[in-house]
Amino acid sequence: MADNYTQFSFNLYDLTKAEIKWIKKVLSLCFDPGDYRTFKELAKLLSTKINRPAGELEYWPEFEWELEKDTIRIYATESGNEVNVAAFVHAFLFNFRPKEIVTFGVAYTCSKMRADEFGGQEWVITAHDIISTGGIAHNIYEALARGHTKDTKVSFSSIDLTIHKFKRGERK
Repeated sequence: MADNYTQFSFNLYDLTKAEIKWIKKVLSLCFDPGDYRTFKELAKLLSTKINRPAGELEYWPEFEWELEKDTIRIYATESGNEVNVAAFVHAFLFNFRPKEIVTFGVAYTCSKMRADEFGGQEWVITAHDIISTGGIAHNIYEALARGHTKDTKVSFSSIDLTIHKFKRGERK
């Protein structure tokens, strides 16, 4: 048997007293799918006028966190829920830092060297957007598998990529 992990670690710095109070309130809530009263309270805290990510949550918070002075470290030692992290950071930015951008990386690993059990993705979060690189490789694979031989535009989320195809020895 193998153990799979979803790991990440990053910090938010220079927190104000109001931000720390909000963080403690949001992250001290714990619930499971049957706890609708706590879920409703959390949904209200995480909801923004732009996006309502709390509607997809099952458990909360499903990641670890530590506050030290004016910094919070958000991490997963073994297995965390990066979607919950994205929802939390999105709401934090919407409520307190509307012009900031937060990024974090996620590593998918396994305790055994099994094929296709490793990977990762990056998250980019603003007060108005949550963007993940998850799926980019699959989209590129699909474009190449369809036989595209010229530059190909691949879209996901709100980002467009162009795959440049070169013949051996050719440079642009």
